[in-house]
Amino acid sequence: MKMTYKVIILIAVVILLFTPIYLYKTHMGTTFSLKNSDWGDFGSFIGGVYGSIISSITLLVVLWSSYKTNKTSSEQLAILRNERIFNEFSDILNHLKTNYTRFYNNHKGSNTIETLYNHIEVWLGISVISYYNDRISIEQNLKNNAVLKFQEGYDKDALLKEAKLFVVILNIIEKAPKDISDAMKVIFENTFSNEARFSLEHFTRAHH
Repeated sequence: MKMTYKVIILIAVVILLFTPIYLYKTHMGTTFSLKNSDWGDFGSFIGGVYGSIISSITLLVVLWSSYKTNKTSSEQLAILRNERIFNEFSDILNHLKTNYTRFYNNHKGSNTIETLYNHIEVWLGISVISYYNDRISIEQNLKNNAVLKFQEGYDKDALLKEAKLFVVILNIIEKAPKDISDAMKVIFENTFSNEARFSLEHFTRAHH
């Protein structure tokens, strides 16, 4: 495809360069003149026609170079922007992973996060039986009841710091370009367990 494009350009340049000579030869005759005035006219013709052609070609080359430079600059800026977004995502994700609360305080004292998960699972199991809404899916029932649990439960502030970081991560993922956004989602899903993501999601829903 590129070779065909170059051949077309070469043919166009050859035609552009030889057409003025051909036209001059056709209209002014084929014999060499011995008059200085004829050669002066010929020089003026060559200078006027080919000067304009060369100026036009030069302008096109400058415009093409400017386009390629701007395109390269835009690509480099996009790479730098994506790198900055991904680094910001990685830093916050690592902070969330490193400092993710292992203990929380409730009315009975200090408990592990796993205990919180178990409380949520038991509560959701009871809520699905007691408050099941057959007009929506069971998944939506679970989400709604989980939000209600965090809003009204005594441990509603157990994951408050983590939820704030989670909101920032969600905003970064949402605003990132699609390919990077998809990669971030995969990384996040592989960083935390299903239980951790479930708790973060629904606790965040309840508070935001």
